Amino acid sequence: MLEASANPIATITLIHREAQATRHNPEERMRRKIARFRACLRQGYSAEDLRHLYRLLDQLMRLPPSIDEPVRATMRQIEQEERGMTPFVTSIERLAGAEAAIKTKHEMVLRLLKRKLGMLNESSEAQVAALDTTQLDALSEALLSFTAQAHLEAWLQGQREGWDVAPFEASVYVQAERNMVLRQLKRKLGSLSEPLEAQIALLHAPQIASLSEALLDFTTQAELAAWLRGQGGGEQGLSGYC
Repeated sequence: MLEASANPIATITLIHREAQATRHNPEERMRRKIARFRACLRQGYSAEDLRHLYRLLDQLMRLPPSIDEPVRATMRQIEQEERGMTPFVTSIERLAGAEAAIKTKHEMVLRLLKRKLGMLNESSEAQVAALDTTQLDALSEALLSFTAQAHLEAWLQGQREGWDVAPFEASVYVQAERNMVLRQLKRKLGSLSEPLEAQIALLHAPQIASLSEALLDFTTQAELAAWLRGQGGGEQGLSGYC
């Protein structure tokens, strides 16, 4: 059962499902976001996994501005109660007074966008420059799925119109799952070879979910390579699933 699983991939799946179920119900989304946040804290995840899960939760379960800040304050309080510690510096926490850091983040995201999409039009660049820290964190994840400036423009429109970024929900979810599996593999097996990482990058969502379970039994990279061969093997065999 997903709720009882200690695998962070299960939590990613639950966040995605709840984002879909509450797409047009901000009050219910607010309730589920707070509950999912508390559940993440109680699972005993590593600090690194928590940061990535918080960022995904914040991105997929966006809230209208009128209730967003009170929810953030509630989540900060929950973290202090549950963990007995100062809240993590993540997209959950707005970084007050960090103008230099925000400027650096704007510049970094713009560089990533230009590398991926080419020169941006003035309107898009101005809108990116106006994003706050939380939105920049969300964009830094979402841009991984962009292949055209139209995708960036659609994402920016979603920010202007409220709290939902549905067109990229699925791709962000799959990318988050893939990143989490890669981190788990590297913890267990050490740095992966480029061919292995390339094959994992070609896996589709059901294969990633299967790998998140299978990796628990791996003790060598040869076992991972054998598992990947069983999925179709190599770029040519896996490309049909992307």
